[in-house]
Amino acid sequence: MRKYRVLVIAPHYNTFVKGLTDAMVVGNSCEATVAVRYNPLSEIAARLPRGKSFEHIRRWSRSYLLDLDSLPENVHVEMIPLFYFVRDGGNRLLGDRLYGKIMRMIRERNIEFDIIHAHFSYPYGYAGARIRERSRTPLVITVHEDRDLLSKEIESRDRRIFWAWKSADALIRINKLDIPRLKEHNANVHHIPGGFNSKRLFPASKEESRKRLNLPAEKKILFNLAGLYPYKGHTHLIEAMKKVSQRRSDIVCYIGGLGPLRVDLQRHIDSLGLSDMVKLIGYVANDEIGDWFTASDAFVLPSLSEGTPAVMFEALACGKPVVASRVGGIPEIITSDGYGLLVEPGNSHDLAEKITDVVQRNWDHHMIAEFATQFSWDKIAKRVQDVYEDAMSKFEGG
Repeated sequence: MRKYRVLVIAPHYNTFVKGLTDAMVVGNSCEATVAVRYNPLSEIAARLPRGKSFEHIRRWSRSYLLDLDSLPENVHVEMIPLFYFVRDGGNRLLGDRLYGKIMRMIRERNIEFDIIHAHFSYPYGYAGARIRERSRTPLVITVHEDRDLLSKEIESRDRRIFWAWKSADALIRINKLDIPRLKEHNANVHHIPGGFNSKRLFPASKEESRKRLNLPAEKKILFNLAGLYPYKGHTHLIEAMKKVSQRRSDIVCYIGGLGPLRVDLQRHIDSLGLSDMVKLIGYVANDEIGDWFTASDAFVLPSLSEGTPAVMFEALACGKPVVASRVGGIPEIITSDGYGLLVEPGNSHDLAEKITDVVQRNWDHHMIAEFATQFSWDKIAKRVQDVYEDAMSKFEGG
């Protein structure tokens, strides 16, 4: 396997981008330059009162986008400033502007690379396709979009997105379900799911984790970690917890994450009298995520749309069963009720039934964690390297 210099184009250097990138370079003598765009307006928005108007800008701040903990010496993160006021979908020039900024960075820093890996189709895949055209370097795009967004991209017939997919030397899709749709635009599509950091996430003492987080020892604890956006299904989770509360009072659901729905969700919780059973805990620091998983009895993910969520692998890695909607690639992972329970999306009654069920069962936590090992970033990185090798060989042969 050859050693690569990879130009990574991504919306952030944390979670799955960091996990994969670090696994690619550590121990493999590879090198990565990660170009992360951010909106300087977000630094101003961070000082303004919280509200819906600024949430989409705030999430492009440098601190929100970067996880520089244990940064490998052969990973170089470059922040790309781009001022804009509208959301990505309404920003017609974002892809071209990102391309121009990255090309300037490449020239000024004399960055050399053998392959481009873009995460998400637009603007990152599009910018990568333009750089491929200019630099004559092969391009791989990982299509992370949840199913609803992917459907909107296909239905929009956006020439920029279609051209990026067609230009790529390989596409990676995080679930199997959507591969036929992408093959209409590029014959070389690979299925590789997300993963988890096995050095950070593994089974540990529930009791010790609860002590560190100051959580009640006697309660059944559910944990959710997701952006507070409509498609993540938090409203249905809150309504399900209302139904659960009519049967038992010993279950507490902690919801971690930021987003524009925080105020509305808190009002909903309060209106249903669930302030003791459902708690919004906001941002969860990286060094606390492992404790939150291990402190819980189960992880719950009521999404209305997904690709293949990384948090699902993280929960499994800690030996925790998953209660999740039957959407996207989730059923491709939760293939047995030994790993978790699937629910109908948007069905709070079904979700309440499965929540009640999951806290009553005796789970084989060792088996769940062992099952998850196949999704460690080290193993996922080897599969991505195979895609690189294939893309490089075809590019050179062409």
